Amino acid sequence: MSYKDKFINLKNNIQQFKSFESLYMLFLFILVACLFCFQQIKMHQLSLGADTIFHYNRIYEAYMQIKTGHFEYFISLFSFNQSGRIVNAFYGPLFTYMQGLLLLIAGNWFRYQVLSNIIIYVVASSSMYKLLRYNGVKQSYSILLSIIYLTTYSIQYWVIQQAFSGWALAFLPLALFSVTQLIDEKKINPLLLAWSVSLLVNIHLLTAVFFVLLYALAFLIIVIDCLKKKEGIKGVVNLIKNGLFSVIIFFILTFQYWMGLYLIYKNNMIKKPFINQAMGTSTITGDRVYMLFLPVFLILIISYVILSIIKKRIKLSTKYLGLLALIFLLLSTNVIPWQNLLEAGYSAVTIIQFPFRFFIFSIPLFLLITGRLLMEQTQLFKLKYIHLNAVILLILGVSIGYVQTFYILTENYARADQYLRDAKGKYIVSQPITSDELNRIKYSADKSLLLKQYQKGTPDYLPLIKKTKENKYKMYLKQIVLNETPQQVKKLNKKVTNKGLEITWESENEQILELPIVKYNATELKVNGKKLNKSDYQLSTIGVVKIKSKIGNNHLIANYSNSKMMYPLFLIFSSLFLITSGYIWINEISVQKG
Repeated sequence: MSYKDKFINLKNNIQQFKSFESLYMLFLFILVACLFCFQQIKMHQLSLGADTIFHYNRIYEAYMQIKTGHFEYFISLFSFNQSGRIVNAFYGPLFTYMQGLLLLIAGNWFRYQVLSNIIIYVVASSSMYKLLRYNGVKQSYSILLSIIYLTTYSIQYWVIQQAFSGWALAFLPLALFSVTQLIDEKKINPLLLAWSVSLLVNIHLLTAVFFVLLYALAFLIIVIDCLKKKEGIKGVVNLIKNGLFSVIIFFILTFQYWMGLYLIYKNNMIKKPFINQAMGTSTITGDRVYMLFLPVFLILIISYVILSIIKKRIKLSTKYLGLLALIFLLLSTNVIPWQNLLEAGYSAVTIIQFPFRFFIFSIPLFLLITGRLLMEQTQLFKLKYIHLNAVILLILGVSIGYVQTFYILTENYARADQYLRDAKGKYIVSQPITSDELNRIKYSADKSLLLKQYQKGTPDYLPLIKKTKENKYKMYLKQIVLNETPQQVKKLNKKVTNKGLEITWESENEQILELPIVKYNATELKVNGKKLNKSDYQLSTIGVVKIKSKIGNNHLIANYSNSKMMYPLFLIFSSLFLITSGYIWINEISVQKG
């Protein structure tokens, strides 16, 4: 065998080893995820938090559309009391359908929650591991830091509260590839950057906005750095050119999402999401200080990064990353007068809702910087005990984090049902329920039972017919949730057919009837075979329909006029995004320096 043949065989063996290593790491992270979910499986409990019912309605909608084949891009046919309100179009429809498919596979809410928790743990640890290895961090450090990430509130936000930003933060390390590439190599890969933002938009828009802010700050730092060094104006022009190119690619990858929003906002005034009137306390120096200590080891990592940045013996690129992490850390504190900005009427502030979100967004950055610092200092001092001590400390951090997470989740499972009962004004428990009845619901193949048991009066994204200071939560509860069967009618039924969302009822006399259905500008209504004009109905402040009911049987069909054009766009651009994701994974994410 020639030396050339031996070299080719060696190269092939290395490729096989790397492939084996990837499978080994995937298997390891699946085991870790199962370990984190062990207590939930043992206790047979659901975690029910502030966002559970809202997002489970969204997922149930996607599940039922997949199951029945009745696809509707805009209005809710099966969820949110079958009210015809628009919700999923405001989130990433592709990722929501993936969650709906998972619910279909799981068969009930308990198995769905366990499976979704296992998947988010695997995604978060794998993506963090890939980011660390891409940045040249040792495998031992990368594994331990990735597991520590699972114990932070970035990921536990979904596990405990079912906040959808937890999913975006699980994928965030993959998006950070483009940030480290910009800072380390002073270059922009237009496709990688466009895909990174598109990935987050497809899951959680606000997290994508935070990422754009992070990247803009990194871009500013590198532009200043280029102007000081030999790259000069030429380097800056090249960055701007590639940055603009990435914007074009981004809008191509997410075209269907923006088209959907355009069609909604074109002729509707939409109710904005919840505005937090106590932003000053929703910081890590306010009521959310506990996030700094989840796990306790996290505060040590942050302190280590800050102290290292103060010193000069670290790479400039790592210091730049540290500066970005510190900016987001400060944004999550009361150093920024959030309450004053809110009261002064700055509308942009209301979008953030909870300033602590800047902190949980920064956690992957702090873990990445920690890995890079450990590598830099090991190489600088070339002492074996530094590596050994670091590994021991990280193992200790993992152990403490797991114990803390285990305790918090156990407590959360034990009080889940009571938590919803105590959420005054925002939840309605349909009737008192025993533990046995709750068990029957969470294991039931009829997934609508859980959503009927706990109903949340969230008015987000409803059409506002006129501006008013009335409480929209109470209006929605009264006109939709508590109005399932209006008092004036004997029986009201809703079902989904090929014609659309159909409502039937029986009326004893001619009367003006408020039906539990919402109308947007493009919602088409047909009553008793007649298509309604504007003069044929009235709308409440939140778009609930009032019509004249005839004596006897009545029949209403609701459709959304723009839906037919959206599904071809959805299929085309979702396929394009998935193909791009595969390309990025093979050519960028699978590359590692360590």
